[in-house]
Amino acid sequence: MSNAVKFLGCFNEIENWLKMRCDNRDISFTTMINELKKNNSCVRHFYDDLYQFASLRNAIVHTRKMDRVIAEPYDETVAEIEKIKTKLFDPPLVKTFPVLSLKSEDKINVLLAIVQDHNYSQVPLVDQNENVIEILNANTIARLLAAHVKDDLISLHETTVEQLLPHIEFGKNYRFIGKSANLYEAAHIFQTFTSTNKRNLDALFVTHSGQQNQKPIGIVCIEDVAGYFYRS
Repeated sequence: MSNAVKFLGCFNEIENWLKMRCDNRDISFTTMINELKKNNSCVRHFYDDLYQFASLRNAIVHTRKMDRVIAEPYDETVAEIEKIKTKLFDPPLVKTFPVLSLKSEDKINVLLAIVQDHNYSQVPLVDQNENVIEILNANTIARLLAAHVKDDLISLHETTVEQLLPHIEFGKNYRFIGKSANLYEAAHIFQTFTSTNKRNLDALFVTHSGQQNQKPIGIVCIEDVAGYFYRS
């Protein structure tokens, strides 16, 4: 099987996948990706590649000599469209796992133990219903200690995490996402937030359907999705 045939096969599968997500299926490939990139993070991420694939597809289909294709894709191009097809059809989902959380009455040394023992950068503070009410990290502790450095009265074993709340740099600096969301969607939330607010979002909490009044079942930090940012 020639590379042209392999490429066109993948391209047609992607085109059909796009049509299933468009209200109007009688539009061109490039029009579809222009429409879908507004709300589909996967299409947005691979937009440039898909646009180039459309140009190559036109060259293959419309450039022939004696009924023979003369625009033959490289092996690398075929491998690339096959890889992108796989990522479009089956994007990596956000991970769910048991989330270690704290309640207001817990002591600061418990927070530090979680950060050190589990290499967590962000730890949720939850209410009695296990719903997230804030997010804590070691930087918040540092600001608390700095505020009391003169009186030297802070005990990590006696001070509760509730006393950290006034020292959080940016309150409620987190969002929620459902467990069926993919990493391209998560990356888009981080990227849009940073662009709009000129600072980073601390974390995304994964809940069953992305609602705040649900127990967190995963955490996504910006480091987890750095490789999934799209080219703006």
